[in-house]
Amino acid sequence: MREHNDRSGFKKMEFFFKIRDILFPRKRILNEVGISEGMQIIEFGCGPGSYTIPLSRLVGEQGKIYAVDRNPIALETTSEKLTKNKINNVTLIKTECRIDLADSCIDIVLLYDVFHLLEKPAEVLSEFHRLLKPEGILSVNDHHMKNEEITQKITESGFFDFVRLEKYSHRFIRKD
Repeated sequence: MREHNDRSGFKKMEFFFKIRDILFPRKRILNEVGISEGMQIIEFGCGPGSYTIPLSRLVGEQGKIYAVDRNPIALETTSEKLTKNKINNVTLIKTECRIDLADSCIDIVLLYDVFHLLEKPAEVLSEFHRLLKPEGILSVNDHHMKNEEITQKITESGFFDFVRLEKYSHRFIRKD
């Protein structure tokens, strides 16, 4: 997965995301996913934490967010935002695939704007399949790919069935 390992490049990306998030709040995408209090959610490729803060509020104190990224600068930036906002229901995880959590413990996996960057998408999708509960949802948004391409690549993995195209994201369910 390509990443912004240099701090100045990452800060430029973060600045762009701040503007984007003001013009197009991340909560508009999150609202269509069906997130509720108490859920356990993986945000894969959390970057500078654009979704992390609103996610943590949606799941409430009884819920849990696992903000995952392979880039230490992303995790450091997200950590600073969590501290500033006094948020304690988020665990940061540094990895590019394997997540050390129990099987079938996650309600929703968010894969937003990183699918096109994955070097080994089949391995990542297999890991999501392992982690999601039987009724678990994989929500995908990637403006670098066409809708048909996203649907094809996710379903051809054999781990997920396509449910529908929402306004801002694709909804898949875990195959049993």
